Amino acid sequence: MTNEQLAELIGQGGNDELLPLLWKKTRKLYRMWADKYYIAHKERCDLCGVTADDIRQESYLSMLEAVKAYTSRTEEHNETPFICFCKFPFKTHSAELIGARTKQGQSEPLNRFRGSLDEPLSDKDGETDDTLANLIPNPEAEQPYRDIEQADYCRSIREAVSHVLEEKPKELEVIERRYYGSELLGDIAVSMGVSKERIRQMQATALRKLRNSRELKALAEIGYYKHVSVNSFQRTHISAVEKIAEERERRYNEFKRRLEEYRTQAAAPK
Repeated sequence: MTNEQLAELIGQGGNDELLPLLWKKTRKLYRMWADKYYIAHKERCDLCGVTADDIRQESYLSMLEAVKAYTSRTEEHNETPFICFCKFPFKTHSAELIGARTKQGQSEPLNRFRGSLDEPLSDKDGETDDTLANLIPNPEAEQPYRDIEQADYCRSIREAVSHVLEEKPKELEVIERRYYGSELLGDIAVSMGVSKERIRQMQATALRKLRNSRELKALAEIGYYKHVSVNSFQRTHISAVEKIAEERERRYNEFKRRLEEYRTQAAAPK
C-alpha cells in the first residue's frame, strides 16, 4: 500500500494495526528531519536537555497528527501526497519540545537555567566533590576504547589471512604488499622478478582462497555486527537485530517474487 492509502485507512478508524507499517515507511524521513533539526538547534537543545533521540521519538506523534490532517484535507488537496502533511506537525512538536513555541515551554526551569557547570553539587550530607559538568556524558570518552577494539579486529584479520595463505608465502607476500602496502602490481612484479600478469594471477588465486575461508567469513560477520551496532545505529537508530531481520525479510520477499515469476512463466501456454 502507498502512504496515502495507509493514512486514509488509519484515519477512518479501527485500523490502528496499520500504524507500524506507515511508521516503517516514513521513519527514515522523520529521522533525517530530526537529525537536521537537532544540529540546527543544538545549543537550544543542549540548554533544554533535549537529545536527538528525544526529537526522533516525538516524530511518531507528529506522524499521528499528519494522518489526522491528511484525512481531513479539503478537496483542493486531494492529490497532495501524504508526506506534504508531515513537515508542519514535525516542526511544531520539535519546537514545543525545546520550548520555542509556547510561553509555558519558555518558562521551564531548564530553558531559563544560566548556572555554572562547575558549580559544586551537594549530596544529602552536604559533602561532595562532583560538579554538574562531571555528570554530563562525554561522547568522545569511548573513542580510545573503540580505537583499541578496531586495532584488535584488524590484527585478527591479518592473522587469519596469514593462516589461510601460510602454505603459499609468495601469494601472501602479494596480498600484503598489494593491500597493506598499497603497492602497484607492476612494482611488485619487478621486485619479485616475474611478469605483471603472473602477479595478477597470484592475487586472484589468493583472493579466491580468502573468500572461501570460514575463519575470515566469521570475522566479516563480526565486523558487520560491529558496524551496524555502532556507526549505523548512531546514524539510523536501527539496531543490528532489526537491520539483519529487515535484510532477511527483503531477501525472502525477493526470492518469493522471483519464484512467482518463474511459476507464471512456466504455466504460460507456449
